[in-house]
Amino acid sequence: MSPRVLVDRAAGVASPAERGRSAKPPALESGPVPLLWGWSRVDGRAHAVDPGGEHPALVYLARCGHRLLRRTILREVPSGRRCPACVGGADR
Repeated sequence: MSPRVLVDRAAGVASPAERGRSAKPPALESGPVPLLWGWSRVDGRAHAVDPGGEHPALVYLARCGHRLLRRTILREVPSGRRCPACVGGADR
């Protein structure tokens, strides 16, 4: 096919916004993301972090609002004492 034919066919295709749908691609349904735990030397407790959540630059934002540096090692199993607020939020 010539490039001219491809351009003409593409011109007739409506964008998602023109069809009344969101232009945002659908989210992948892979199931819930497990929480990870990071130990804070500030209070000596493990805090729950949602790895798929929105975090400010250079820090992880824990469920309780505590900020952990991005260089904190996140683990599947908490080490040491757990933050009571994060434990309550992790059960949801």
